[in-house]
Amino acid sequence: MNMLGLFGKQWGSVSILYFSFQSQLALIFLQWFLNDFIPDHVPEGVFHKVHINESQSTADDVIQSLFSPFERWDAVYFLHIARFGYTYENTIAFFPLFPKLVHYVSFVIHHITFFSLNTTSCFILSAMLINAICFSFSSLVLYKLALIVSNKQFNFANVVLVLFLFNPSRVFFIAPYSESLFSLTCFLGILCLYDDSWNIKSCLFFALSIATRSNGLLNVGFIVHKCLCSMCVSYSHNVKRNKKPPYLSLVWNTMCLVCALSLTVTPFIFYQLTSRLLFCETDNVNQLPSYIISLGKTSNYVLPGTSQASYCTSYEFPYSYVQRHYWNVGFLRYFQFKQIPNFLLASPILLLILHASYEYFIKGNKKDLLVNGQLFRTNHYNTKHFNENYLFSYYLHLLCLSLFCFLCIHVQVSTRMLLSSSPLVYFIVGKYVTQRHYLAKYCLMYFLFYCFVGLFLFTNYYPWT
Repeated sequence: MNMLGLFGKQWGSVSILYFSFQSQLALIFLQWFLNDFIPDHVPEGVFHKVHINESQSTADDVIQSLFSPFERWDAVYFLHIARFGYTYENTIAFFPLFPKLVHYVSFVIHHITFFSLNTTSCFILSAMLINAICFSFSSLVLYKLALIVSNKQFNFANVVLVLFLFNPSRVFFIAPYSESLFSLTCFLGILCLYDDSWNIKSCLFFALSIATRSNGLLNVGFIVHKCLCSMCVSYSHNVKRNKKPPYLSLVWNTMCLVCALSLTVTPFIFYQLTSRLLFCETDNVNQLPSYIISLGKTSNYVLPGTSQASYCTSYEFPYSYVQRHYWNVGFLRYFQFKQIPNFLLASPILLLILHASYEYFIKGNKKDLLVNGQLFRTNHYNTKHFNENYLFSYYLHLLCLSLFCFLCIHVQVSTRMLLSSSPLVYFIVGKYVTQRHYLAKYCLMYFLFYCFVGLFLFTNYYPWT
């Protein structure tokens, strides 16, 4: 098939889902085939999974041989939470939606296979299946967003799709991490903003993104921007008709915004309250299996009902305490000489976003951006008249998230966090490729190199987070 012809036509939804799912399988089998060529690294101080004696069938051997290399780093936490719940205080760092889904899907798998698979196989198979499905639908939603921002330029949308299929953090969309689910909820939330009317669906999807990852909180910026657009449009219509300022409309939009924000952040508040109750209330002591308690005491983990942390006696969020106490997350805390390799690892994505933001905010036409309505214009969310310049909310969201990654967290996480949180990176590189920008070839090399090298390093337990 002529590749130019393939990139010049629109791909159907079924084809996109098929190619996305096939790419997931292809990378899994590629990893399985080449895994033995790289010796496994043995890291120190990692969270190890609980080993339970179970019967092992041939099917279990195949599943665990194929998927166990992806059970690395944070994946061990997610599978532990899915199977045993929040048994130790350090697990609070991982939000509940993904492990809950894994738990329920593994229950279904266990029953539809007539209990022929052991529990360990059911959980790892559940996580891998959920991620394959979520990634496939994320690809489809991203493709639709690309068509919107480009006024249905199929070549651009197709390039964006391929970039997503081979993105630099690809391994985290395969392994039992929450990136695939988070991308799906974020992309769906953004897509729903383009409905003609104010739609609660967007708030629900953003709420689900917050239940998946804490950085989903930044998605409220899209909701605020949509509301401000509605207010500005209403005001401009009244000015053109020489009417009084629409105070009632202003009050109504403000009330809608407050309700929308309240709905969106509810999962975060609920999770913090339940975490506080679980680890601070002494009634929860000794309600775990003996082997979980034994491992916790051996490893000096804080068990439910035994925490003496500051969040038990103050208004501090348990999540904030855990990130600071166990992972040393905080403003400039990661700025250490020994972390230079991790800053270098994250530098390509951060430099790419910084360059694109500079082009948009500094070199762009400030008059158009601030005065002529590109900032708060109805065309921001009108698919019939969308213009590529109307990406203010995308750029602001991505720039804020990039600065947060650089200044406040483990900087090596930047790649997977940014590429799972926003479609804009794919739009930027897609534009470079379709317009034959001088940075296009460097971006493509970066995408492919990180995609495949990350796959092999991560599955052999080398630092690639």
